[in-house]
Amino acid sequence: MAVLVNGNGNESVYAQQDADLLQGLAGNVSHILKVGAEFAYEIPDANTLRVQNGAILTKEGRRIQLDVDTVDEFTIPTGQQSATKYFIVGYRLFVDSSDSTEKCEKFIQEVASATATITEGTLRSGDTEVFISLYRLKQTGLLFEVQEKLLETINQLSDILALDPNIQQQIQWVRIAGPSASDWSSTTTAIGGASYYTAQRTLSAGYNDYLEMAIAPSGTNILPTQTEATNFGRVNFTTWDKATKTITFYAKQKPSAQFYIYVRGGE
Repeated sequence: MAVLVNGNGNESVYAQQDADLLQGLAGNVSHILKVGAEFAYEIPDANTLRVQNGAILTKEGRRIQLDVDTVDEFTIPTGQQSATKYFIVGYRLFVDSSDSTEKCEKFIQEVASATATITEGTLRSGDTEVFISLYRLKQTGLLFEVQEKLLETINQLSDILALDPNIQQQIQWVRIAGPSASDWSSTTTAIGGASYYTAQRTLSAGYNDYLEMAIAPSGTNILPTQTEATNFGRVNFTTWDKATKTITFYAKQKPSAQFYIYVRGGE
């Protein structure tokens, strides 16, 4: 039976419930979150890789946290002259058989080549361990270097909106003025055996192929007035031209007053 997780009187959120929420946000790829130092690294000596604080969100909603003012150090095996080796470092999630709890620990594993990867796995699919790979290292002789970062940092919503302002129109309702009484055509257009008056509104922002629309109040009103609702209700249907950013309204009975609408871009 479904339960309300975070309503009044249900204040306890269990780990799996939290993971379900985060998995829905993360998608099917593990990421470093854009907080703290984002697991930036430094190499203090020939056998140590040190990573700074940050947070990781795994593809199944687990969160790995390295707190501010703390570091993790990975000890790299001592190299050999004229030998080249590759290692992957990161975090291993596993189920502790002694108490069936999920835990996290550092791992370092030698791999076969400069392109080798380690399968991540998922606990939900029945895997007993999951490998979250951070960096691939190349060791030449006694020294090593970071060859590649294996976990990307996910953009914050503000970053995404900055990259494409039109995205904001797809997730946010925007109020615009509908056609005024004088905007409606004086003659009708026949469609499907019926006659319709038409009016148009051109939008300034870009939207997707599908446009959602709802009646909106005018001014500072909380609800539309009866007149606005009546005239909006006379609109039988609309069409949306993405190329020209134009909404066309069709009404069998011509609206006699202006109304306002909310628009939002859909999928």
